[in-house]
Amino acid sequence: MKDLTQDPRVQALPETVRNKFVKKAEEAQAAILWDAIAEEYAEANEARTYLPTIKAEMTALRRAVERPQNVTLAQPKPATANKPQRVLPASRLLAANVVAHMMHKLGGNNPETNLLKLLPGDEHRIARKLAKSATVPGSTTAASWGAELVQSDVGAFYRSLKERSAVAQLAELGTNVDFGGNANITFPHRGANDDGSLKPAFVQERATIPVSSATLASTMMGKYKLGIITIATDELIRVSNILDVMEQMIQDDVAEGLDFHVLDPTSTAIPAVRPAAITVGAPNQASAGATLDNVLADIRYLRGQLSNARRPAIIMHSDHMRALEMLQVDGRFPLAAMVASGDLWGLTLIHSPFVTKGIVVGVDAAAYYHASDLPELDTSSAATVALASAQPPDPQMTATGATEDAVDDLGGSIHVSDAAGTVPATKVVSTFQTNSVAMRMVHPLTWTTMPNSVAYLTGVAWG
Repeated sequence: MKDLTQDPRVQALPETVRNKFVKKAEEAQAAILWDAIAEEYAEANEARTYLPTIKAEMTALRRAVERPQNVTLAQPKPATANKPQRVLPASRLLAANVVAHMMHKLGGNNPETNLLKLLPGDEHRIARKLAKSATVPGSTTAASWGAELVQSDVGAFYRSLKERSAVAQLAELGTNVDFGGNANITFPHRGANDDGSLKPAFVQERATIPVSSATLASTMMGKYKLGIITIATDELIRVSNILDVMEQMIQDDVAEGLDFHVLDPTSTAIPAVRPAAITVGAPNQASAGATLDNVLADIRYLRGQLSNARRPAIIMHSDHMRALEMLQVDGRFPLAAMVASGDLWGLTLIHSPFVTKGIVVGVDAAAYYHASDLPELDTSSAATVALASAQPPDPQMTATGATEDAVDDLGGSIHVSDAAGTVPATKVVSTFQTNSVAMRMVHPLTWTTMPNSVAYLTGVAWG
């Protein structure tokens, strides 16, 4: 214990109480020391009681650690990467579907199996699902063969025609309207001579604000249809490149029909049969010629007629486009760069091999409205068909007035029942008897433009 007699604080106490204080402090110090020793002894005694148990547990753990262990490492199987899916144009999906049905109708496998042959491999897995849903009339609401690809893929179908059809390119620039199950679509627009009727005026404080009224008009788009039937033999369907042939037929024939009927001024309206081409009744003039100055004069005319156009475009046959590209002046090709960029002085360049030669059309694409459904393709191996077309040679079905490429039922239609009485007689074929398949395509569509949005040139000799 500490000697308290030498503590300065104790030395400061009076001598009469110093010894008594030191004695009391030493007794308190001894008591504290005794309690600490007793507590430590008790803890030591308790630890001695548990020590054998702890030693036994440590021995058991040591034995467990030192015992040999048999360990098997199970490595999971590496995941197999799926093949990238090929994106196919909608026209090819339609072609694959109709060929699969043709092969089935001729006694082949079911359509799903035929699709696997036409679009093989895992990379076509999604394409086969889309193709399965891309056909046949009557199946557009069925769960297995049509619900997935109806209205949502009309745009995809037209995109697949862009390389062949000027109208498909124009429709992409214009406004696409959904029929939505209706036979007609009506939408309002500004009247033809109503420019500036709602133009505001500056008004002085407390003066009367003028009141104006606009003249509104409406346009009704009726649903029409392009249709064709063709017959293919068993031998043709089983050739190796039938899918390529069928896709090209769909693309070329739809593109040719669209480009002619939408753009050619001779394609006039026929009530309940077809709408008029957008050029019918539009302002026009003869082309100035084929020199650079002539071309500039022609473009100026079209540009002047479309002075208020929001998305002006110029449409021509592909040969005219190539002639502009190759137009040479003093060893230079002044229009080549603009043709390559697809823009002629602010006019978006559209061309196709099916636009009528000699006609160049200027149009405000923003004022072009196009409504359509997917082409409906159907096949039958048990059809009886009257082999009469809408074009020469005879026998020929035509609309009233002998208009080619249109058929009405006012004397133009030739049915199986009256085929023998036509001059010359119309041949009737049974696909069942000739081991053939008939394919029918019906394409519901219509189009229109707003007033003062189209002009065209005639007699164009570029190229």
